[in-house]
Amino acid sequence: MDLRQLRYFVEVAEVHGFNEAAARLHVSQSSISRRVRDLELELKVQLFERDPGGARLTAAGRTLLDRATIILRQVALARLDALTGSQEPTGVVSVGISPACAQLFISALMKRVAATLPKIQLRFLEGTQCALLQAIETNKVDLALVVSPGARDSYMVRRLPPEALHYISSGPEAAQHGEIEISRLSGVPLVLFPRPSGNRDYLDRAAALADFDLKIAYEINDLSVQKQLIRDNCAHGILPFSAVREEVARGALSATPIRGLFISRAIIWRRSRELLPCVGAVANCLESTVYDAVATDVNRARETNEGAIAARLPEPTVS
Repeated sequence: MDLRQLRYFVEVAEVHGFNEAAARLHVSQSSISRRVRDLELELKVQLFERDPGGARLTAAGRTLLDRATIILRQVALARLDALTGSQEPTGVVSVGISPACAQLFISALMKRVAATLPKIQLRFLEGTQCALLQAIETNKVDLALVVSPGARDSYMVRRLPPEALHYISSGPEAAQHGEIEISRLSGVPLVLFPRPSGNRDYLDRAAALADFDLKIAYEINDLSVQKQLIRDNCAHGILPFSAVREEVARGALSATPIRGLFISRAIIWRRSRELLPCVGAVANCLESTVYDAVATDVNRARETNEGAIAARLPEPTVS
């Protein structure tokens, strides 16, 4: 077993095909097929199920994919350390993020990175969930913060603590004591993020389980516009407390937790791409930034709604 075999194997797993992997790596398809076949013969297991539609990992292939990813990452880190002779992360890191998350987390992330990683420069790409997943696939960003995606062989996922979703309305007098069921929102005009959106799909499924359809008055991708419409009594919203904490503090909006509904975020990066120390360091900072915001907002929401946040439920599956 050698590193080239592992790189070829990971690339085929990521793109689900030998021809596609050859095109990405700028080598012949026969060379990749031979290397992967040699690897299968050496390990005495079948790594891919091959058919006219491409190549799908077997159970043994999935196990090897996890191990191979770790090995290639460690080799890349060792090479970088040998070249730089320094353990302090340095470089430019591009981060993909949705407009809503940008408003919530970018400022705190930049302050944290500036204080702890002074030799790292951040660049941001804003986009929808679909655009961010595509940016990961095409190497336009090093990592991205998304609503928890479904499992894919092409990227690694670091799941973050879930945050309770709240029913948002205008003025402090609208706040409810304790939690409400999602069924209470039947017939309530709402402003929500448009599809495609992992969070929106999750809300639609939750409403369907409660035997009703959400009444959508507006579909808007801009969080600040959503909040303005809610303040003007044009509609109501469903948002995490971190999105409205300042407005709730000044009495402009109210936030009531919805029983059993959570937003689940994740940091993702391309599996086969070398995870440089600077990228890993920024991922750690981003995780801490989101965690601190969620923990702080849980406490504030408890104080605002008299202990209304329920114990965390199992993380919802968002495809």
